[in-house]
Amino acid sequence: MSGWLINPIDVAVLAVLLLSAALAFVRGFVHEVLSVAAWAGAVVVALWGQPLLAPSFRDLMPKFPWAGEAAAAAVLFLVALIALFTLTAMIAKQVRKTALNPLDRSLGFLFGLVRGAVILVALSVGVSWIMPPDKRPDWIRSAASMPLLDRGTTVAVSMLPDSLRGREEDTRAKAPAAQDQIETLLDAGRAVQDAGHAVQNAQSHFERLADPQPVATPQDPTSPTGYGNGQRREMDRLIESTR
Repeated sequence: MSGWLINPIDVAVLAVLLLSAALAFVRGFVHEVLSVAAWAGAVVVALWGQPLLAPSFRDLMPKFPWAGEAAAAAVLFLVALIALFTLTAMIAKQVRKTALNPLDRSLGFLFGLVRGAVILVALSVGVSWIMPPDKRPDWIRSAASMPLLDRGTTVAVSMLPDSLRGREEDTRAKAPAAQDQIETLLDAGRAVQDAGHAVQNAQSHFERLADPQPVATPQDPTSPTGYGNGQRREMDRLIESTR
């Protein structure tokens, strides 16, 4: 990775930030904030309404009561999400028609940057659980954005509940063993693949031995073809003698 002009981690970080900021700039701050609120509202509606609607769905699927409960939550979530998204689009459309549209887009751009940073920190937290900093390759540690991601990861982990932090430590402790198991499985897969190739080669060799193909002797282009002059004279003499 030392031959790269720009570290791939830095490219990915920049792409996430710019994509999130561009989408938020196009949609506007009001639309983005209300979209987040719509997702949260749909989750709340599903959690609060599921106990009320679940009995009806369980009656429709008596053999699978858990499926009825899940279906009730899913229906409530989707209905609430569609309704809230429709309301969000209507409000954002009205805002774009006013003089606040430039301010709405500018704030949306900043909101998109913040959202992209949150997404990157969340991904960094997940990666840090699996791959601790001291186990990372040099090309990851050399990324210019890695110190900022590590700082954000430290802040995010410090805000987690003790139960989740305990899981993080447990996952990090089990990560080396999991990586060893993955490498063992990969080695086993390569060995099986090599064995398959060896079997195919042996089978093709056996088929060639069982059904050998005749090898045609190449003809010398300088050798004469047909009968020679002497052979023709002998044949003419034989024909004359039989008359």
